Amino acid sequence: MTFQRKPSGASLVKTVRDDGKWKSKYRKAVNMDGARILELCDGQLPLEELLEKHNRLYPANILSREDAEAFFDAAEKEEMVVRGAEKLRTDARIAGSYENYYPNHMTFELTDQCNYRCKHCYRESSPDLHKRLDTAKVKEYITALHENGGSVVEITGGEPMLHKDFFEIVDFACERLNLVAVLTNGYYLQEEALQRLLKHKKTLIFNISLDSHLPERHDKFRGKEGAFAKTINAMRLLGEHGFRYRVAMSVTPENNFDIEETIKLAKEHKATTFGYNHVLDFGRGEGLTSGERKADVEELKKRVEYELYIRDKYKDFLNMLTPEQMKSVKSTNCGIIHRTVTVGPEGEVRPCAMFSGDVIELGNIMNKSFKELFKSGIGNVFAAMPAPKEEICGDCKYLRYCANCILRGIKKGSKTPGCKWVEKTGVMKYVKGSPENRVCGNIQEPIQL
Repeated sequence: MTFQRKPSGASLVKTVRDDGKWKSKYRKAVNMDGARILELCDGQLPLEELLEKHNRLYPANILSREDAEAFFDAAEKEEMVVRGAEKLRTDARIAGSYENYYPNHMTFELTDQCNYRCKHCYRESSPDLHKRLDTAKVKEYITALHENGGSVVEITGGEPMLHKDFFEIVDFACERLNLVAVLTNGYYLQEEALQRLLKHKKTLIFNISLDSHLPERHDKFRGKEGAFAKTINAMRLLGEHGFRYRVAMSVTPENNFDIEETIKLAKEHKATTFGYNHVLDFGRGEGLTSGERKADVEELKKRVEYELYIRDKYKDFLNMLTPEQMKSVKSTNCGIIHRTVTVGPEGEVRPCAMFSGDVIELGNIMNKSFKELFKSGIGNVFAAMPAPKEEICGDCKYLRYCANCILRGIKKGSKTPGCKWVEKTGVMKYVKGSPENRVCGNIQEPIQL
Protein backbone atom coordinates (compact mmCIF):
# COMPACT_ATOMS: atom_id res chain seq x y z
CA MET A 1 0.00 0.00 0.00
CA THR A 2 1.13 3.57 -0.72
CA PHE A 3 0.28 6.36 1.70
CA GLN A 4 0.55 9.56 -0.32
CA ARG A 5 0.55 12.77 1.69
CA LYS A 6 -1.43 15.71 0.29
CA PRO A 7 -2.27 19.22 1.53
CA SER A 8 -5.83 17.97 2.08
CA GLY A 9 -4.75 14.86 4.01
CA ALA A 10 -3.70 11.64 2.29
CA SER A 11 -4.61 9.03 -0.30
CA LEU A 12 -4.17 5.33 0.38
CA VAL A 13 -3.58 3.32 -2.77
CA LYS A 14 -3.37 -0.45 -3.01
CA THR A 15 -3.37 -2.57 -6.16
CA VAL A 16 -4.78 -6.07 -6.24
CA ARG A 17 -3.08 -7.97 -9.04
CA ASP A 18 -4.16 -11.55 -8.55
CA ASP A 19 -7.93 -11.53 -9.11
CA GLY A 20 -7.76 -10.73 -12.82
CA LYS A 21 -10.37 -8.01 -12.46
CA TRP A 22 -10.02 -4.73 -14.28
CA LYS A 23 -11.07 -2.49 -11.40
CA SER A 24 -8.34 -3.83 -9.17
CA LYS A 25 -7.10 -0.56 -7.73
CA TYR A 26 -8.14 0.40 -4.22
CA ARG A 27 -8.05 4.10 -3.36
CA LYS A 28 -9.25 5.83 -0.21
CA ALA A 29 -8.85 9.42 0.92
CA VAL A 30 -8.69 10.80 4.45
CA ASN A 31 -8.59 14.35 5.75
CA MET A 32 -5.62 15.85 7.58
CA ASP A 33 -6.69 14.56 11.01
CA GLY A 34 -7.04 11.05 9.60
CA ALA A 35 -3.72 11.30 7.76
CA ARG A 36 -1.83 12.31 10.90
CA ILE A 37 -3.07 9.39 12.98
CA LEU A 38 -2.71 6.84 10.16
CA GLU A 39 0.87 7.87 9.42
CA LEU A 40 1.78 6.94 12.99
CA CYS A 41 0.35 3.42 12.59
CA ASP A 42 3.52 1.38 12.17
CA GLY A 43 2.12 -1.85 13.63
CA GLN A 44 4.26 -1.54 16.77
CA LEU A 45 2.26 0.70 19.13
CA PRO A 46 -0.84 -0.16 21.17
CA LEU A 47 -3.70 2.33 20.89
CA GLU A 48 -2.89 4.15 24.13
CA GLU A 49 0.71 4.83 23.11
CA LEU A 50 -0.39 5.77 19.60
CA LEU A 51 -2.83 8.32 21.02
CA GLU A 52 -0.24 9.71 23.39
CA LYS A 53 2.24 10.16 20.55
CA HIS A 54 -0.37 11.80 18.31
CA ASN A 55 -1.53 14.25 20.96
CA ARG A 56 2.06 15.15 21.85
CA LEU A 57 2.89 15.90 18.21
CA TYR A 58 -0.37 17.71 17.46
CA PRO A 59 -1.49 19.50 20.65
CA ALA A 60 -3.92 21.67 18.67
CA ASN A 61 -5.78 18.54 17.52
CA ILE A 62 -6.15 16.41 20.65
CA LEU A 63 -7.84 13.09 19.85
CA SER A 64 -9.91 11.32 22.52
CA ARG A 65 -9.95 7.55 23.04
CA GLU A 66 -13.61 7.45 21.97
CA ASP A 67 -12.96 9.37 18.75
CA ALA A 68 -9.91 7.23 17.99
CA GLU A 69 -11.90 4.02 18.45
CA ALA A 70 -14.62 5.30 16.12
CA PHE A 71 -12.04 6.32 13.50
CA PHE A 72 -10.23 2.98 13.57
CA ASP A 73 -13.53 1.07 13.40
CA ALA A 74 -14.33 2.95 10.19
CA ALA A 75 -10.77 2.65 8.87
CA GLU A 76 -10.73 -1.10 9.45
CA LYS A 77 -14.04 -1.48 7.64
CA GLU A 78 -12.55 0.42 4.68
CA GLU A 79 -9.43 -1.82 4.75
CA MET A 80 -7.12 1.06 5.65
CA VAL A 81 -5.81 -0.64 8.80
CA VAL A 82 -5.53 -4.07 10.39
CA ARG A 83 -5.83 -4.38 14.17
CA GLY A 84 -4.45 -7.16 16.31
CA ALA A 85 -3.34 -8.06 19.83
CA GLU A 86 0.25 -8.66 18.71
CA LYS A 87 2.68 -6.36 16.94
CA LEU A 88 2.15 -6.26 13.19
CA ARG A 89 4.48 -5.74 10.25
CA THR A 90 3.47 -3.13 7.69
CA ASP A 91 4.83 -2.75 4.17
CA ALA A 92 3.08 0.58 3.57
CA ARG A 93 5.14 3.11 1.64
CA ILE A 94 4.85 6.71 2.88
CA ALA A 95 5.53 9.46 0.33
CA GLY A 96 4.27 12.80 -0.93
CA SER A 97 3.98 16.14 0.83
CA TYR A 98 1.55 17.96 3.10
CA GLU A 99 2.61 21.25 1.45
CA ASN A 100 2.26 20.45 -2.28
CA TYR A 101 0.22 18.12 -4.45
CA TYR A 102 2.22 15.54 -6.38
CA PRO A 103 0.31 13.50 -8.97
CA ASN A 104 -0.55 9.85 -8.57
CA HIS A 105 -0.91 9.43 -12.32
CA MET A 106 0.97 10.75 -15.37
CA THR A 107 0.39 10.32 -19.10
CA PHE A 108 3.41 10.37 -21.41
CA GLU A 109 2.80 11.07 -25.11
CA LEU A 110 6.01 9.48 -26.38
CA THR A 111 5.64 10.81 -29.92
CA ASP A 112 3.26 12.71 -32.19
CA GLN A 113 4.00 10.29 -35.02
CA CYS A 114 1.40 7.70 -35.97
CA ASN A 115 0.98 5.26 -38.82
CA TYR A 116 -2.72 6.24 -38.99
CA ARG A 117 -4.52 9.49 -39.82
CA CYS A 118 -7.55 9.12 -37.56
CA LYS A 119 -10.39 11.54 -38.25
CA HIS A 120 -10.78 12.47 -34.58
CA CYS A 121 -7.16 12.43 -33.35
CA TYR A 122 -6.62 14.64 -30.32
CA ARG A 123 -3.04 15.42 -31.44
CA GLU A 124 -3.73 15.43 -35.20
CA SER A 125 -0.97 12.81 -35.38
CA SER A 126 0.20 11.39 -38.69
CA PRO A 127 3.15 9.56 -40.33
CA ASP A 128 4.64 12.95 -41.23
CA LEU A 129 5.32 14.07 -37.64
CA HIS A 130 8.52 13.10 -35.82
CA LYS A 131 8.66 14.64 -32.35
CA ARG A 132 9.94 12.29 -29.63
CA LEU A 133 10.08 12.50 -25.85
CA ASP A 134 13.58 12.19 -24.44
CA THR A 135 13.95 8.72 -22.92
CA ALA A 136 16.25 9.80 -20.08
CA LYS A 137 13.79 12.51 -19.00
CA VAL A 138 10.85 10.10 -19.11
CA LYS A 139 12.77 7.74 -16.82
CA GLU A 140 13.71 10.61 -14.50
CA TYR A 141 10.06 11.60 -14.12
CA ILE A 142 8.83 8.03 -13.68
CA THR A 143 11.36 7.62 -10.87
CA ALA A 144 10.29 10.90 -9.23
CA LEU A 145 6.61 10.01 -9.62
CA HIS A 146 7.22 6.77 -7.74
CA GLU A 147 9.35 8.42 -5.05
CA ASN A 148 6.59 10.94 -4.36
CA GLY A 149 3.75 8.44 -4.06
CA GLY A 150 2.65 8.03 -7.68
CA SER A 151 1.70 4.58 -8.91
CA VAL A 152 0.28 4.77 -12.45
CA VAL A 153 1.48 5.91 -15.87
CA GLU A 154 -0.20 5.81 -19.26
CA ILE A 155 2.03 5.46 -22.32
CA THR A 156 0.46 6.90 -25.46
CA GLY A 157 1.23 8.97 -28.56
CA GLY A 158 0.63 9.31 -31.53
CA GLU A 159 1.37 5.62 -31.71
CA PRO A 160 3.70 4.95 -28.74
CA MET A 161 5.21 1.84 -30.26
CA LEU A 162 6.87 4.02 -32.92
CA HIS A 163 9.17 5.52 -30.27
CA LYS A 164 12.56 3.85 -30.67
CA ASP A 165 12.81 3.19 -26.92
CA PHE A 166 9.22 2.05 -26.37
CA PHE A 167 10.14 -1.31 -24.83
CA GLU A 168 12.91 0.21 -22.71
CA ILE A 169 10.48 2.78 -21.28
CA VAL A 170 7.77 0.19 -20.60
CA ASP A 171 10.29 -2.11 -18.89
CA PHE A 172 11.50 0.76 -16.71
CA ALA A 173 7.98 1.82 -15.71
CA CYS A 174 6.78 -1.73 -14.97
CA GLU A 175 9.74 -2.36 -12.68
CA ARG A 176 8.82 0.65 -10.51
CA LEU A 177 5.08 1.30 -10.66
CA ASN A 178 1.95 -0.62 -9.77
CA LEU A 179 0.17 -0.13 -13.07
CA VAL A 180 1.33 0.79 -16.57
CA ALA A 181 -1.23 1.37 -19.31
CA VAL A 182 -0.31 1.35 -23.00
CA LEU A 183 -2.75 3.11 -25.34
CA THR A 184 -2.23 1.85 -28.88
CA ASN A 185 -4.03 1.33 -32.17
CA GLY A 186 -2.82 -2.28 -32.06
CA TYR A 187 -1.13 -2.27 -35.45
CA TYR A 188 2.30 -3.16 -34.06
CA LEU A 189 1.04 -5.13 -31.07
CA GLN A 190 1.62 -8.52 -32.62
CA GLU A 191 3.14 -11.81 -31.41
CA GLU A 192 6.80 -10.75 -31.26
CA ALA A 193 5.98 -7.57 -29.31
CA LEU A 194 3.75 -9.40 -26.83
CA GLN A 195 6.42 -12.03 -26.21
CA ARG A 196 8.73 -9.20 -25.10
CA LEU A 197 6.05 -7.88 -22.72
CA LEU A 198 4.86 -11.16 -21.19
CA LYS A 199 7.07 -10.71 -18.12
CA HIS A 200 5.04 -7.61 -17.20
CA LYS A 201 1.61 -9.21 -17.62
CA LYS A 202 0.53 -8.50 -14.03
CA THR A 203 1.46 -4.82 -14.27
CA LEU A 204 0.52 -3.95 -17.86
CA ILE A 205 -2.90 -2.94 -19.14
CA PHE A 206 -3.61 -2.18 -22.80
CA ASN A 207 -6.12 0.15 -24.40
CA ILE A 208 -6.99 -0.87 -27.97
CA SER A 209 -8.96 1.39 -30.32
CA LEU A 210 -11.85 -0.21 -32.24
CA ASP A 211 -14.54 2.02 -33.73
CA SER A 212 -16.91 -0.47 -35.35
CA HIS A 213 -17.60 -4.14 -35.92
CA LEU A 214 -17.54 -3.32 -39.65
CA PRO A 215 -14.01 -3.47 -41.14
CA GLU A 216 -14.63 -0.84 -43.79
CA ARG A 217 -16.04 1.65 -41.28
CA HIS A 218 -13.15 1.23 -38.85
CA ASP A 219 -10.55 1.50 -41.63
CA LYS A 220 -12.17 4.65 -43.03
CA PHE A 221 -12.31 6.26 -39.60
CA ARG A 222 -8.68 5.39 -38.90
CA GLY A 223 -7.43 6.40 -42.34
CA LYS A 224 -5.60 3.11 -42.87
CA GLU A 225 -6.60 0.16 -45.03
CA GLY A 226 -6.18 -3.09 -43.10
CA ALA A 227 -6.35 -1.38 -39.71
CA PHE A 228 -9.34 -3.47 -38.61
CA ALA A 229 -7.59 -6.78 -39.31
CA LYS A 230 -4.48 -5.70 -37.37
CA THR A 231 -6.58 -4.53 -34.41
CA ILE A 232 -8.60 -7.74 -34.26
CA ASN A 233 -5.43 -9.82 -34.40
CA ALA A 234 -3.91 -7.78 -31.56
CA MET A 235 -7.08 -8.33 -29.51
CA ARG A 236 -6.97 -12.06 -30.22
CA LEU A 237 -3.34 -12.30 -29.10
CA LEU A 238 -3.93 -10.24 -25.96
CA GLY A 239 -6.78 -12.55 -25.01
CA GLU A 240 -4.81 -15.72 -25.73
CA HIS A 241 -1.85 -14.53 -23.64
CA GLY A 242 -4.07 -13.45 -20.75
CA PHE A 243 -3.28 -9.72 -20.82
CA ARG A 244 -5.82 -7.31 -19.41
CA TYR A 245 -7.09 -4.85 -22.00
CA ARG A 246 -9.85 -2.36 -22.69
CA VAL A 247 -11.42 -1.86 -26.08
CA ALA A 248 -12.05 1.86 -26.63
CA MET A 249 -14.55 3.13 -29.20
CA SER A 250 -14.80 6.70 -30.49
CA VAL A 251 -18.42 7.47 -31.30
CA THR A 252 -19.79 9.80 -34.00
CA PRO A 253 -23.27 10.02 -35.58
CA GLU A 254 -22.00 7.62 -38.26
CA ASN A 255 -21.15 4.72 -35.93
CA ASN A 256 -23.41 5.50 -32.95
CA PHE A 257 -25.55 2.40 -33.48
CA ASP A 258 -22.51 0.13 -33.92
CA ILE A 259 -21.80 0.16 -30.18
CA GLU A 260 -23.55 -3.10 -29.26
CA GLU A 261 -22.04 -5.18 -32.06
CA THR A 262 -18.60 -3.75 -31.27
CA ILE A 263 -19.08 -4.71 -27.62
CA LYS A 264 -19.94 -8.26 -28.70
CA LEU A 265 -16.75 -8.41 -30.77
CA ALA A 266 -14.71 -7.23 -27.78
CA LYS A 267 -16.25 -9.87 -25.52
CA GLU A 268 -15.62 -12.54 -28.14
CA HIS A 269 -11.90 -11.69 -28.06
CA LYS A 270 -11.69 -11.80 -24.25
CA ALA A 271 -11.40 -8.06 -23.63
CA THR A 272 -11.47 -7.21 -19.94
CA THR A 273 -13.71 -4.21 -20.40
CA PHE A 274 -15.12 -1.81 -22.99
CA GLY A 275 -15.34 1.98 -23.05
CA TYR A 276 -16.80 4.44 -25.50
CA ASN A 277 -16.83 8.23 -25.71
CA HIS A 278 -18.38 10.68 -28.12
CA VAL A 279 -15.94 12.66 -30.25
CA LEU A 280 -15.49 16.20 -28.91
CA ASP A 281 -15.53 19.39 -30.97
CA PHE A 282 -11.81 20.14 -31.08
CA GLY A 283 -9.20 19.75 -33.84
CA ARG A 284 -10.03 17.05 -36.40
CA GLY A 285 -12.95 16.07 -34.19
CA GLU A 286 -14.79 19.35 -34.81
CA GLY A 287 -16.07 18.32 -38.23
CA LEU A 288 -17.20 14.95 -36.92
CA THR A 289 -19.48 16.48 -34.27
CA SER A 290 -21.48 18.68 -36.65
CA GLY A 291 -23.97 15.85 -37.02
CA GLU A 292 -24.61 15.96 -33.28
CA ARG A 293 -25.57 19.63 -33.50
CA LYS A 294 -27.76 19.16 -36.57
CA ALA A 295 -29.57 16.00 -35.44
CA ASP A 296 -33.29 16.45 -34.89
CA VAL A 297 -34.95 15.80 -31.55
CA GLU A 298 -36.27 12.37 -32.54
CA GLU A 299 -32.85 11.21 -33.69
CA LEU A 300 -31.23 12.39 -30.47
CA LYS A 301 -33.95 10.65 -28.47
CA LYS A 302 -33.21 7.37 -30.27
CA ARG A 303 -29.50 7.69 -29.48
CA VAL A 304 -30.16 8.39 -25.81
CA GLU A 305 -32.54 5.43 -25.50
CA TYR A 306 -30.04 3.18 -27.29
CA GLU A 307 -27.21 4.17 -24.97
CA LEU A 308 -29.36 3.72 -21.86
CA TYR A 309 -30.13 0.21 -23.12
CA ILE A 310 -26.40 -0.44 -23.72
CA ARG A 311 -25.39 0.83 -20.28
CA ASP A 312 -27.96 -1.35 -18.57
CA LYS A 313 -27.40 -4.54 -20.57
CA TYR A 314 -23.59 -4.40 -20.48
CA LYS A 315 -23.04 -2.58 -17.17
CA ASP A 316 -20.74 -5.33 -15.89
CA PHE A 317 -18.52 -5.04 -18.97
CA LEU A 318 -18.44 -1.29 -19.53
CA ASN A 319 -15.57 0.76 -18.10
CA MET A 320 -17.50 3.52 -16.35
CA LEU A 321 -16.86 5.69 -13.33
CA THR A 322 -18.11 4.16 -10.10
CA PRO A 323 -20.72 6.10 -8.07
CA GLU A 324 -17.92 7.05 -5.65
CA GLN A 325 -15.75 8.36 -8.50
CA MET A 326 -18.67 10.30 -10.01
CA LYS A 327 -19.37 11.85 -6.63
CA SER A 328 -15.75 12.98 -6.41
CA VAL A 329 -15.80 14.48 -9.92
CA LYS A 330 -19.05 16.33 -9.25
CA SER A 331 -17.92 17.66 -5.88
CA THR A 332 -14.64 19.09 -7.22
CA ASN A 333 -13.21 18.08 -10.60
CA CYS A 334 -11.56 15.25 -12.54
CA GLY A 335 -8.19 15.67 -10.81
CA ILE A 336 -6.27 17.82 -13.29
CA ILE A 337 -2.87 19.01 -12.06
CA HIS A 338 -3.24 17.80 -8.46
CA ARG A 339 -3.82 14.11 -9.29
CA THR A 340 -2.85 13.78 -12.94
CA VAL A 341 -0.92 15.57 -15.70
CA THR A 342 0.01 14.86 -19.32
CA VAL A 343 3.48 15.26 -20.85
CA GLY A 344 3.64 15.97 -24.59
CA PRO A 345 6.30 14.78 -27.05
CA GLU A 346 8.34 17.97 -26.62
CA GLY A 347 8.24 17.73 -22.82
CA GLU A 348 5.50 20.30 -22.23
CA VAL A 349 3.34 19.49 -19.18
CA ARG A 350 -0.42 19.98 -19.52
CA PRO A 351 -3.32 19.57 -17.08
CA CYS A 352 -4.71 16.75 -19.24
CA ALA A 353 -4.50 15.46 -22.80
CA MET A 354 -7.25 17.81 -23.93
CA PHE A 355 -5.32 20.95 -22.96
CA SER A 356 -2.68 22.52 -25.16
CA GLY A 357 0.49 23.61 -23.42
CA ASP A 358 -0.33 27.30 -23.84
CA VAL A 359 -3.76 27.32 -22.14
CA ILE A 360 -2.42 26.78 -18.62
CA GLU A 361 1.37 26.84 -18.50
CA LEU A 362 2.86 24.32 -16.09
CA GLY A 363 6.39 23.96 -17.41
CA ASN A 364 8.51 21.51 -19.35
CA ILE A 365 10.24 18.38 -18.10
CA MET A 366 13.28 19.23 -20.22
CA ASN A 367 14.17 22.22 -18.02
CA LYS A 368 12.38 21.61 -14.71
CA SER A 369 12.75 18.88 -12.13
CA PHE A 370 9.69 17.01 -10.86
CA LYS A 371 9.61 18.91 -7.56
CA GLU A 372 10.23 22.29 -9.19
CA LEU A 373 7.27 21.66 -11.46
CA PHE A 374 4.81 20.80 -8.70
CA LYS A 375 5.98 23.24 -6.01
CA SER A 376 4.37 26.19 -7.80
CA GLY A 377 1.18 25.87 -5.73
CA ILE A 378 -1.10 25.65 -8.75
CA GLY A 379 -2.01 22.09 -7.77
CA ASN A 380 -3.44 23.41 -4.51
CA VAL A 381 -5.55 25.90 -6.50
CA PHE A 382 -7.04 23.30 -8.84
CA ALA A 383 -7.59 20.76 -6.07
CA ALA A 384 -10.09 23.21 -4.59
CA MET A 385 -11.61 24.39 -7.87
CA PRO A 386 -15.05 22.98 -8.72
CA ALA A 387 -15.78 22.11 -12.34
CA PRO A 388 -18.92 23.61 -13.91
CA LYS A 389 -22.05 22.20 -12.27
CA GLU A 390 -25.69 23.09 -11.72
CA GLU A 391 -25.13 24.49 -8.22
CA ILE A 392 -22.88 27.17 -9.75
CA CYS A 393 -24.17 27.52 -13.29
CA GLY A 394 -27.91 27.29 -12.65
CA ASP A 395 -29.92 26.94 -15.85
CA CYS A 396 -27.11 28.05 -18.20
CA LYS A 397 -27.75 26.69 -21.69
CA TYR A 398 -24.13 25.55 -21.96
CA LEU A 399 -24.11 23.44 -18.79
CA ARG A 400 -24.69 20.17 -20.62
CA TYR A 401 -21.55 20.88 -22.65
CA CYS A 402 -19.38 22.19 -19.78
CA ALA A 403 -20.51 19.98 -16.88
CA ASN A 404 -17.64 18.41 -14.91
CA CYS A 405 -14.95 19.62 -17.35
CA ILE A 406 -12.73 22.60 -16.56
CA LEU A 407 -11.38 22.89 -20.13
CA ARG A 408 -14.85 23.05 -21.67
CA GLY A 409 -15.81 25.53 -18.96
CA ILE A 410 -12.85 27.70 -19.98
CA LYS A 411 -13.72 27.37 -23.66
CA LYS A 412 -17.34 28.48 -23.26
CA GLY A 413 -16.86 30.74 -20.26
CA SER A 414 -14.13 32.79 -21.91
CA LYS A 415 -16.61 33.74 -24.64
CA THR A 416 -19.69 34.14 -22.44
CA PRO A 417 -20.00 37.51 -20.67
CA GLY A 418 -21.12 37.07 -17.07
CA CYS A 419 -20.31 33.34 -16.91
CA LYS A 420 -21.10 32.41 -13.29
CA TRP A 421 -18.52 29.64 -13.15
CA VAL A 422 -15.68 31.83 -14.47
CA GLU A 423 -16.58 34.57 -12.00
CA LYS A 424 -16.82 32.21 -9.01
CA THR A 425 -13.60 30.28 -9.66
CA GLY A 426 -11.40 33.06 -11.04
CA VAL A 427 -10.01 30.46 -13.44
CA MET A 428 -9.11 32.96 -16.16
CA LYS A 429 -6.21 34.35 -14.12
CA TYR A 430 -4.44 31.02 -14.74
CA VAL A 431 -5.27 30.89 -18.46
CA LYS A 432 -2.46 32.07 -20.72
CA GLY A 433 -3.59 30.96 -24.19
CA SER A 434 -6.80 30.24 -26.05
CA PRO A 435 -8.46 26.83 -25.68
CA GLU A 436 -9.58 27.25 -29.29
CA ASN A 437 -6.02 26.46 -30.38
CA ARG A 438 -6.14 22.95 -28.95
CA VAL A 439 -5.78 20.16 -31.48
CA CYS A 440 -8.06 17.71 -29.76
CA GLY A 441 -10.74 15.33 -30.88
CA ASN A 442 -12.03 12.50 -28.77
CA ILE A 443 -10.23 11.41 -25.63
CA GLN A 444 -11.14 8.29 -23.69
CA GLU A 445 -11.76 8.39 -19.97
CA PRO A 446 -8.55 7.71 -18.03
CA ILE A 447 -7.96 4.11 -17.15
CA GLN A 448 -10.19 3.43 -14.13
CA LEU A 449 -8.63 0.82 -11.86
